Amino acid sequence: QLATTTRFLVLGHATWDQLRAPFVGLCGKALFRCVEPAWFALDPFAQQAECDAWLAESLVARAASLTPRTWSPLPLLGIPGVTPESEDPAYYRDTRQFRAKRRATSCC
Repeated sequence: QLATTTRFLVLGHATWDQLRAPFVGLCGKALFRCVEPAWFALDPFAQQAECDAWLAESLVARAASLTPRTWSPLPLLGIPGVTPESEDPAYYRDTRQFRAKRRATSCC
């Protein structure tokens, strides 16, 4: 179950603005990160603070190598809770929004 194993922290005022009037294909860019299971036990404020610190450190460390390809596409309407339709597994078969992964991403 994605909602129990994953958190989405959406940044950017333009992204939030587009989510007010979502459309098929609405996509953002993402950095994916694996965390220890204990991270999920933190309260939301502690999760946010920890992620902010990780992101700041990660961006500084990777600044010289960051390119648009560094960021993976993320179909925003696939985030649990963004749209009621996302509760139905058949929703994710819509290839207008959800496509096969193009490149390998190592995690954990």
